[in-house]
Amino acid sequence: MFDNKTLGVIGAGNMAEALVGGVLGSSLIKPEMVVACDPTAERRAKFSDMGVRVSEDNSDAAACDIILLAVKPQMMFDVLAGIGDKLGPDKLIISIAAGIRTAKISKVVKEGTRIVRVMPNTPMLVGAGMSAVAGGCNSTAQDVEMVLDMCAAAGESCEVEENLLDAVTAVSGSGPAYLFLFTELLADAAIHVGLDPVMARKLAQQTVIGSATLMANSEDTPAELRRKVTSPNGTTEAAIKEFMSCGFDKVLQNGVNAACRRSVELSG
Repeated sequence: MFDNKTLGVIGAGNMAEALVGGVLGSSLIKPEMVVACDPTAERRAKFSDMGVRVSEDNSDAAACDIILLAVKPQMMFDVLAGIGDKLGPDKLIISIAAGIRTAKISKVVKEGTRIVRVMPNTPMLVGAGMSAVAGGCNSTAQDVEMVLDMCAAAGESCEVEENLLDAVTAVSGSGPAYLFLFTELLADAAIHVGLDPVMARKLAQQTVIGSATLMANSEDTPAELRRKVTSPNGTTEAAIKEFMSCGFDKVLQNGVNAACRRSVELSG
């Protein structure tokens, strides 16, 4: 599917590093077919160590067949202003910038430029990411399939309609922070019941890691796994009843709703 296509990366940050590392590790693209552009020498060095060509000039990436836009949303249109006239129907843009719709990107690049939007998350950095891929302006089914394969090289990927990416952002995009917060609070609670801080953190972190691993390797739903841990009238049931009486389910729903609304605002 890649047919010796070249990949240009604009914004050689951590997420771009994870994605490029995944495609190189899966042999989807050869290192000599990749050029990474970034103004920071340290970031260019990271990509140089991966065997890819590096540059300070975004035009070098714009010359490639596929252009990964991995810049901060507030920088997107400044970057596009510098390369927009170099794009066109023979180019595929992959944007991982949160909140910027493909229709907006299409207005500042040559007509016919194919655009696909991706919402990844930070576990991609350890090969366990979750990326939602949405075909946008002028993109083809083959474009979307290719991007799905690229993202799957650093975790899991799925296809969604672009109008669902705000919801995806609120769940899997922001979701790692929710889990980190839960782990942080679980460790704090452990300290309150008498454990020292080092032990509290270790217990909380490994419990979350182990539980996630179990869930990933089980055919049971999260609800069923929870039921298997929750003995009638036992300690777990006592805790869960307290959580729910405090509105834990509503708090979580409200948080996801707030993240989704903010994503809509940012894209507006």
